Amino acid sequence: MDHNEKLAWASRHIEALEKSVTDFCNDNPYSVVRNLNLDTGEHEASVINVKATPPDWNLIVGDIVHAMRSSLDNLAYALAVKESGTHRADCSTALQLTILTRGSTPSKKRGNGTALRCSRCPHR
Repeated sequence: MDHNEKLAWASRHIEALEKSVTDFCNDNPYSVVRNLNLDTGEHEASVINVKATPPDWNLIVGDIVHAMRSSLDNLAYALAVKESGTHRADCSTALQLTILTRGSTPSKKRGNGTALRCSRCPHR
């Protein structure tokens, strides 16, 4: 399965999640009560009768993240194959694309997040 198919799979999950969120929101999942605080003269609002979100949302989000990460892995492999000029990339079973958040410090072991790394080849 190539990276485009993985992204398409993630997109289908995103569409399903968006529909589920819309249905949930259209079903009035909470109530708002407004009151006037007589001591302060300020208006207050409270949210009550809050329905729990569907438990499958966690699973759907996990599937989306996994499919997107798999897409990046497949793209990294395809780029490595293209760069190598062969039908198989060097260290193809150990290629990784490191993802870091802003402000995080890369470790020497994991690389800097800007290039493909082979976990078995320290020279790469």
